[in-house]
Amino acid sequence: MMHKKTTLTNLLNLLPPASRDMLFDIPTHPSPVDLQEHLKQYLPLEVVEQMTPMKRGAYEAAINHGQLPTRMDSWHDVFNTISWCLWPNSKKRLNELYCSSASEDTSQRSTNQQHIAHFDECGAVIFGSTSIFSACHTHDWLALRTALRWNQNFFLFGHGFLEQCLTPHRNITLKCILLQSTRSEEGSIDQQLSNRLNGFKDSLVFQPVPFALFSRESATLGIDVHIEDTTVFRPPRPHKKATIF
Repeated sequence: MMHKKTTLTNLLNLLPPASRDMLFDIPTHPSPVDLQEHLKQYLPLEVVEQMTPMKRGAYEAAINHGQLPTRMDSWHDVFNTISWCLWPNSKKRLNELYCSSASEDTSQRSTNQQHIAHFDECGAVIFGSTSIFSACHTHDWLALRTALRWNQNFFLFGHGFLEQCLTPHRNITLKCILLQSTRSEEGSIDQQLSNRLNGFKDSLVFQPVPFALFSRESATLGIDVHIEDTTVFRPPRPHKKATIF
């Protein structure tokens, strides 16, 4: 059940404007069949119902075979399907990297697999320049509140973030990739991100950005945190500067 301050419309408004037409007539509680029917023209995969829990590695193998296992009555999986519509190239590349990063001990994730899974769940992309990245590294939250704009140079990636927003709390934080803007590179943000995802290494450091930094978007979910609240807007960690891709 959604939080009393959260509606599906609130959540979909966090997505890029171009995606809202795509999701306009999607059922309120979509099943895997509904998702396949309504989104197939945008999906690089076929949505198939996941009937039982999957063994480690089976989900990624299904992706490699062109299928997207999706559970009934799972908002997490609904948001994952939407993410595949918005980031098809990057999601596919992440799955490839996840499979190739497996450790010898297959009972647990490797460090790189943990990075990939973390970004896939609660990631975002900051598309910017040196001045923005400098503010990120120093946690200059006032400068970032001015410089960052949702769906303009700050793009949501993680589907788990949307699930967190079903029951929003003040400490929701996105783990961001800093994507260097280059005039010579063409293509969508998705394609540009996909081209540079080999930067996922064991030493990767994400840039934490509290959702509350975006006062307009977070207010629609009832989140209101003063920017001087250091329990949310935390100081930088020594020797932990976010990786620039």
